[in-house]
Amino acid sequence: MSWKDDLQSCLNLLVRDLKDLRDATESGSGKEKFSSHIGLHVSQMMESILPLFEEEHQQIIDSVNIVKQSSMGIIIAITQNKDNLRGLIKESAGHIKNVMACVKEFDCSSSAEDSGSLSSSMDSSTMKMVDIETTKKIGSQAKDVMLELHKAHKAKDQDKMKKSLTKLLEYCKELIEIGNNCGVDVKKVLAAHLLKVDEICKSPNSFSEDEFQNVLKDLHKSMGKSLHKTFTSHNQKLASASPTSSGDAKLLGAQIDRKDPTELFTLSRKLGEGSSGTVYAALAKNGKVFAIKRVPLNLKTVGSTSKEIKFMRQLQHDNTLSYYNCYKKGQEIWIVMEYCECGSVQGIMEQFGKGLDEKYISPITFQVLCGLKYLHGKEKIHRDIKAANLLLTAEGVVKIADFGTSADGTIRTTIIGSSYWMAPETLDQQLYDHKADIWSLGITLIEMAEKDPPYSHLEPHEVVREVVHLAAPTLKQPHKWTVIFREFVKYCLLKDPTKRLDAITLLKHPFVSPSEQTMLKELVAEVNACKDHTLAQNNPKLKEQNNKPFSSAGSDLNIPLANRRSQKRELNNNSARETENRLKVHLGSAETTSKRIVVEPNGDVLAFLDKCRFNFKIPDEEHHLYSLYFVFDNQEFKMKNNDLPLKWIKENQNGYFIYKKSN
Repeated sequence: MSWKDDLQSCLNLLVRDLKDLRDATESGSGKEKFSSHIGLHVSQMMESILPLFEEEHQQIIDSVNIVKQSSMGIIIAITQNKDNLRGLIKESAGHIKNVMACVKEFDCSSSAEDSGSLSSSMDSSTMKMVDIETTKKIGSQAKDVMLELHKAHKAKDQDKMKKSLTKLLEYCKELIEIGNNCGVDVKKVLAAHLLKVDEICKSPNSFSEDEFQNVLKDLHKSMGKSLHKTFTSHNQKLASASPTSSGDAKLLGAQIDRKDPTELFTLSRKLGEGSSGTVYAALAKNGKVFAIKRVPLNLKTVGSTSKEIKFMRQLQHDNTLSYYNCYKKGQEIWIVMEYCECGSVQGIMEQFGKGLDEKYISPITFQVLCGLKYLHGKEKIHRDIKAANLLLTAEGVVKIADFGTSADGTIRTTIIGSSYWMAPETLDQQLYDHKADIWSLGITLIEMAEKDPPYSHLEPHEVVREVVHLAAPTLKQPHKWTVIFREFVKYCLLKDPTKRLDAITLLKHPFVSPSEQTMLKELVAEVNACKDHTLAQNNPKLKEQNNKPFSSAGSDLNIPLANRRSQKRELNNNSARETENRLKVHLGSAETTSKRIVVEPNGDVLAFLDKCRFNFKIPDEEHHLYSLYFVFDNQEFKMKNNDLPLKWIKENQNGYFIYKKSN
C-alpha cells in the first residue's frame, strides 16, 4: 500500500470514530472508550505521512497536523467532560475533509506533471516569484497582533479582541493577496486556524487560556514556517520551470549591462569574500582600478542583489561607496564599484595587530557621520555599520560600504545585521529607525579602540541577552582615552533610542572636528608602510637586503660597530621568534593547504580563532560554528578557549591544527 492508501484508511477510521462519538454524546453514555480509539488512529495517521517530503507535500502535512491537534482537543474534552464536544467533532470532521481535498489536489498536480503540463502550470506570465522578505515582515507584524489578542482574551476584553482580530484578518488578507498574485493558495493554509480564532473570540468564556494560546501558536506557525516553506517551494518550482537565465533580466531589470565584462576588465587579486560573493581588484582598459563583486546568480541571491544594486544607484555622496555598473557573465552578476586602496578599517587593525589611536578614530567617525547624515536624510537605514564595512581610500576618504542589508523607510521591524553591532531595540524585535545606525556606530567606536566589539568572546546568540538586558557597553580602559571620546561613545550608546542623538547633532560634538581630517593622510602612510614591511618580510631577497646592518648609507656609518652588531642580533632574534610563533593551520581537514598564522606567545585559543577567521575569510555569521582542533599521533583534540596553542605545539612538535566546524 502507498502512503495515500494508508492515510485514507486512517482518515476513514477517524470519521467512523467521530460519528460513533457523536451518537454516544447525544445518548449521553459510553464516550470514554473513544479516547483510546481516536488516539490510536491519530498515531497511525501520523505514521502514514512519515515518507512525505516536507516541501513537496507541505499542505498535506500541515492539514494532517491540524487534524491531530483537533483530535487531541476532542480527547481532552472527553476526559474533562466538557460541553463543547459537539462543536469539536464537527470542526474535526471539517479538517479531515480538508486533508482528503489536499491529497486529491496533489494527485491532480502530480498527474499534470507526469503528462508534461508543468511548463504550462508554471507559465511565467501568470505566476510570479513570491517576495519572501515581505511575507516575513507581515508574519512578524501578525505575531505582535496575536500577542495583543492573547492579552485581551486573558483580560476577557471583547472590544480589544475584536479590534485585534480585525487587524489580524487584514494581515491574513495581505498574505492571501500576495499568494493569489503569485499563484499560491494561501487561504487553504490559514482558513481552519482563522475559523478557530474567530470562534473563540465570539465566545471567549468557552475556551481556556491555554487552549486559546495553542490555537494562536498554530496560526503563527502557519503564517510563519508553513507559509515560508510553501512560498519557498513555489519559488523553487517556478525557477526550475523557467531557467534563471531567462528570468534574471526581469528581476534585475535594466540594471544589467549586456556587455561582456571580461572584455572591459582584467581581474587581479582577491580583496575579500563574504556570504553573498567575492570581491576582486580589477584593472579597466583605461588604466583605472575598480573593485568588482562577483555574485553567483541563483534564487537565493537574485532578490538581494537586485535590491542592493537599486539601493546603491540612488546614492551619491563622498562618504558612501560609489556604484558604477553591473554585468552578467554566465551565471554570475559582476557589480563594479569604487576601489579603496587601504581596504577596510577592520583590515587595517588586523595589519597593525591592535586597535587605532584616538587621533585616527576621530576623523574616521566624522566622515562616517557625514555619510549617515546623508543616508538618514534620504530616509535610508544602513543596518550594518561596523569596521569591516568602513573603507579607506589613498586620499584619506572614508567610505561606508556593503548595502546588502540596507533598507528604505524610517521605521523597520526586521532583525537584520551583525548581532554584536545591533541596537537593543532591534534585537528585542521592537520598531526601530535610523537611531539603530547610531548605536552600531557607538559599538564600532569601541571596536576601533579595542580591535574587537564588546561581547566578542560570546556566541552571536548569547549577545542578544547581554545587549537587551544589561547596561550599555563602555571602553574597557577608560583612562587611556580622552573625556570627550568617552562622552561621545556614551551619547551613541544610550539604550533608549528616543534619547540617543542623531547624526546631525553628533556632528556638532567636539570629538569630531573637520580640522582633524588631515590625520587620515598619516594613517594612509602608516598603512602603506605596514604593507611594504610585510612585503619585504615575505620576499627573501628584500628581507635579506633590508636586514643588512653594514649598509654604505651615511646613516649606518654613523652608528658604532658594536651597536650595529647588536642590531643585527636583535633582527635575527625577532625573525626567529616570528617564525617560531607561526602555527600551521588547515581549514576543514588535513587534506587542505595549510596557512601559517602568527600567535602571540601567551595568546589563548579565543584570540587565535579570530585570526583564523580573518585568514580563512569566514563570514561573521558563521564564525561561531568553527572550533580549533589539535592533531597529534593520528588523534584529534578539540581545544578549549583558554588553552594556549603555542604551548601545545611546543610539547608536541609534530602536531598541527585544524580550523573547522564543530563536530
